[in-house]
Amino acid sequence: MEEYFEIFRTGLHTDSAGHEKDWTEADLNTIAARYNEQKEHEAPLVIGHPETNHPAYGWVESLKVEGGKLLAKAAQIVPEFAEAIKNGLFKKRSISLYQDLLLRHVGFLGAVPPAVKGLKDMTFSDMDKCTLIETATIPEVISFAEYEKVKTSLAATELKAAELTEKLKLSESKFASLTERHAEIINSQQSLQKKFAEFRQSTADREFKSFMDAKMAARAITPAQAEMVYQFKKDLEGSETENLNFEETTKRTDFLKNFVETLPRILPDHVDIPGTEPDTKAFDPFAVALKARDFVETERKKGIFISFTQAVDNVKALFQKLT
Repeated sequence: MEEYFEIFRTGLHTDSAGHEKDWTEADLNTIAARYNEQKEHEAPLVIGHPETNHPAYGWVESLKVEGGKLLAKAAQIVPEFAEAIKNGLFKKRSISLYQDLLLRHVGFLGAVPPAVKGLKDMTFSDMDKCTLIETATIPEVISFAEYEKVKTSLAATELKAAELTEKLKLSESKFASLTERHAEIINSQQSLQKKFAEFRQSTADREFKSFMDAKMAARAITPAQAEMVYQFKKDLEGSETENLNFEETTKRTDFLKNFVETLPRILPDHVDIPGTEPDTKAFDPFAVALKARDFVETERKKGIFISFTQAVDNVKALFQKLT
């Protein structure tokens, strides 16, 4: 009849790393259940605690707990090893556990390995009953509670990592959206700056035109002189366009205004220009000049470019018809 033998029991034990633990009967039940419920691993009976779990002198078939003790049932015992146990050469035994509390092996302590010959199968039923002493060392062991604690902590860490990864994705998405919005704002700002610059330039051009029109109306300059001033201004503004800012344009316009202001008045208050026909009536040359400028501008908007002299001739012809 095959018998169970004691390999471990409840109480305070110290493992090979020097850690103390108070093992409970619940811990022993967990060890037994884990081993009995699986079929992939068969714990060997070894001498000492070899890292490679061999040579094996037998195998643990099953485990059970009785009276606060963990018992093992063995099978396929090597005869020489069974004899050494019967002779009291291995009175102490120690278990090795994996971190999930699965039994790794049962180590027999206290003597040198027996001389193995034949390695024939043998069961514990062939051994005399002997008194066993509980284990004094428990290498590579952590409690089930500690294992569950580590497992829970790892799960919490993985959950936190997943949350941080999701937050990182949201942050990257927000950053991309803000970058796109920033580019839109920059483009809008540049567009507004361009429109504002065009507005300022247009306002300055209208102001200068009003100034020149007033000077011609006051007979301070002739239409021909006004035309030359306009052309000079146009040439100035057309040169180095990329490097010309509004302030520089204003300074050049002010220079032209000052230049015109310094011109001496050379025309009387009223000048009669006789026509080629005997019945031609006199007309104001400054009115003709103003109409001529408007005519030049109107034609320019149509894509037709005519000289100021041609415009004056057209306006004079129109005046002749009206009178």
